[in-house]
Amino acid sequence: MVDKVWSSISTNFLEVGHSGRYIVSQPEGVDGPVKIIKDEINSFDYVKDWISLCSSRHRICDVEVRSSNACQKLIDCETRAIVIGENRPYVALSYVWGLSSDKSEDANRLPTNVPNTIQDAMTVTKRLGYRYLWVDRYCIDQENEQETADQVGKMDLIYHNAELTIIAAIGKDPSYGLPGVGLRKRKPKPLTACAKIGSHFLISIRWPKSAVEGTRWTTRAWTYQEALLSRRRLVFTKSQMFF
Repeated sequence: MVDKVWSSISTNFLEVGHSGRYIVSQPEGVDGPVKIIKDEINSFDYVKDWISLCSSRHRICDVEVRSSNACQKLIDCETRAIVIGENRPYVALSYVWGLSSDKSEDANRLPTNVPNTIQDAMTVTKRLGYRYLWVDRYCIDQENEQETADQVGKMDLIYHNAELTIIAAIGKDPSYGLPGVGLRKRKPKPLTACAKIGSHFLISIRWPKSAVEGTRWTTRAWTYQEALLSRRRLVFTKSQMFF
């Protein structure tokens, strides 16, 4: 896996030519053809396991936080308040901003109706056991030049220090949502390329890099920066979720 952005994989993969598809081992007891992708994500327990494994085994991902004051503000996903960001573990969101811009009359709280992607990111944050979320749309006062300059200058620290970055690698603006989390359903596809060989059941999956190719998210310099600087990435596409 030569691409540095998508190289942190520690399982066995078998590449299928140059098609962007890979063969991975799955548990026994599944008869093919199989459909492993459901339209809703019912549990985030396996994502918690991924994060736990990363925290305990990957020394490079568990680096000492260089600055606890990188984020001036965070969203409290429990109360929907905008709070001071000091010394709080948080999740960051990477998404396509789009053209619309909604503002709350109260600078200390989210507006009543936030875009679906941000609402879904708050849901994911809570279901993973975190409370605070950083989203540039609400955590940077775009009309305050000094605050904007300060936060843009610390973008590397903001994403590096996040416990996890949620990547909405689909949609042209934040109204799309995270497929499988809220209103937007995932597009399940039967996976017919499967076989049982000895005690192993093998199925074909798409590699994350090919799953996000051609999306609006991949065309933005800001989102490229966000993905590259993040220690951990949870990527949402139309049909799957990758860590």
